[in-house]
Amino acid sequence: MMSSASKTVHGFSCGEAVAALQPCLPFLKGNSRYLNVLCCVDIRAVSDKAATTEDRRNLCQCFKKAGTAAGVKPEKARQIPKKCLMKVPVPLDPTVDCTK
Repeated sequence: MMSSASKTVHGFSCGEAVAALQPCLPFLKGNSRYLNVLCCVDIRAVSDKAATTEDRRNLCQCFKKAGTAAGVKPEKARQIPKKCLMKVPVPLDPTVDCTK
């Protein structure tokens, strides 16, 4: 899920956000049935940095581009909040409309 987008979220670049979610990739791509616990920890850390609506939109666009490029399966991405037992303010689903 690497991306070269230059937008930052409170000093956190798109590339850094995407790199932080590397533990999620096996699950998101459908290569693993199980979600790595580090994935949830990292998602919480990245989500906590997206404090404003603009931050969340920028991060959403970042994840959307990176997720599409990496082959993230939307149905797997939609399972993340439930599996991590948390509300995710920035969806990882590459099919999501980031303007909403």
